[in-house]
Amino acid sequence: DRFNARLMFPIQNEKGNIIGFGGRILKADKKQAKYLNTPETSIYHKSKVLYGYFQAKKSISSTKLVNVVEGYTDCTTMHDKGLTNTVASCGTAFTDDQIKMLKKRCETMRFLFDSDEAGINAARKAIQRLVHEENLHPQICILPKGEDPDSIFKSESYKEFEKIQIKLYKSKKEDVNEFELNENFISSFAIDGIEWYVNDLFRGADSIVQKSKALKAAEDFISLIPDEVLQTTYINQFKKLFGVAPSEIKKRVQAIKVDRLKKLNDDEGETNKIKWPKGSEPLDYENWGFVQVQKNQSKLTGYHFPK
Repeated sequence: DRFNARLMFPIQNEKGNIIGFGGRILKADKKQAKYLNTPETSIYHKSKVLYGYFQAKKSISSTKLVNVVEGYTDCTTMHDKGLTNTVASCGTAFTDDQIKMLKKRCETMRFLFDSDEAGINAARKAIQRLVHEENLHPQICILPKGEDPDSIFKSESYKEFEKIQIKLYKSKKEDVNEFELNENFISSFAIDGIEWYVNDLFRGADSIVQKSKALKAAEDFISLIPDEVLQTTYINQFKKLFGVAPSEIKKRVQAIKVDRLKKLNDDEGETNKIKWPKGSEPLDYENWGFVQVQKNQSKLTGYHFPK
């Protein structure tokens, strides 16, 4: 039996129809996956589905914020605590299709993954996928070691926080707002996703060689940010960490972008399929060595590097 000794969760599509099932292991077993889903079918593709999305979509639209967790129990606990703007990736890597689903409704994606190495790696990959998205702000919640979104609400720290918040509501003679209370608790663990990712690159980089590699990786990462103003803001913010003048980092990031665009140039020289960085002007590309491309001597289709 595929789902033997597992707690079962029905998986619904965007319209609320059940299209598959997920099972969470009841007893810890390193030989078995923590989460197991229905095999792929004509109607169920795990990379295109988010557990809890049907119930969460209205709340995501109203708050412009989505909490993304790993597992089913994490998701149900969050909903039980009033955080109905929560979905789960069903134990799979966060995908581009899932990003598209959520991007229609939110401006901020907050990841609450397990605090173990697997959860940290999943967060890294999710931030990597989001960095090039426009008008989308990634956040990550760093939970205490050994905690996950389900267990954190059973912790002593949460109980103490809840007591204090309830006293505040009573002192103001207001009814307890469950969403507000628990949103304040979860957001206390949240940090900017790009800031976390870059700092994570430098974690453990003690030698000159390690720091050099970390800096190169950070420059590659920052070069993917489409908004020029935001890109510059991050470069200035990290000047102490980088140990290099922001103006020099900016030049190197621009060079990386130019090199990337050059590699994307197709055999015919037309680059109309390339997504140019937001805020860039035609003169920028001419200064970088691009020349204009015309089709039938009339329609401008883009820029390319001369061969």
